[in-house]
Amino acid sequence: MVNELDIPNVKLGQKVTISVDAFPDHRFEGTVTEIDSWPDAEGGLVSYEVKPSFEAPNGLAVKAGMSARADIIID
Repeated sequence: MVNELDIPNVKLGQKVTISVDAFPDHRFEGTVTEIDSWPDAEGGLVSYEVKPSFEAPNGLAVKAGMSARADIIID
């Protein structure tokens, strides 16, 4: 989820660095593949869902639903 103040800086194809809690010694490189056009407004905060994609190296079983953090590279 990206705050409404930051969403103008996010573009499709931007680089993303992803950290998955289950693999603390690995960082994954990916790209922004989807930016929702409809916001999620909760508790007075407006944010947009941004989806990255990446490929995990062979041998790392990254699963859907694992806790992760994605940092979108702006510059």
